Amino acid sequence: MKKLMIILIFAGSAFLLSACGNEEEEFTVLFFTEELNEKIDEEEIEKQILERMPEIDEENFSIVFQVPMLEKLFMEIAAHQGVLLIVDEHLLDATANPDGILQLDNIAPISIKGSMKEPYLQRNPETGEEELYVLPINNDTTVIQELGLELEHQVGGFIPVYVDNEELSKEVLEFLVKQD
Repeated sequence: MKKLMIILIFAGSAFLLSACGNEEEEFTVLFFTEELNEKIDEEEIEKQILERMPEIDEENFSIVFQVPMLEKLFMEIAAHQGVLLIVDEHLLDATANPDGILQLDNIAPISIKGSMKEPYLQRNPETGEEELYVLPINNDTTVIQELGLELEHQVGGFIPVYVDNEELSKEVLEFLVKQD
């Protein structure tokens, strides 16, 4: 009986390890915004991103609209879900922490540099410099105009520090905040 238990434990462990090893990297964009949840066609925004980002594997790409509740947002971040988060501006005060999100000055549109304030602009804990950690998505962004939307409230996009593919996440966010 003891030998059978040991064999089952090893077989189960091997199965779990092999399943984890074959898992493709997920690329999930989480939306925590009431207005966009109501106005955006999930398939249309997904199609636009995939057309402009051929390096994203369509099989492992998803857009998920969540209820814009701070508790739910914190749960998703704690579980390391989502490589890009788009949230209502009122949620940014609680989530825009330079210790947990990537600095984004290098992808910010020139038109917004120097004009942003908190919570988009935060003090870098290492350098003490004020830098952008959240980028705005509003009526001036190309993707909102192409979707034919008129937003009443600006939303912000940020990238958590736990992402595996930082460059690709930045490329997608750069596309979403691009202004003509």
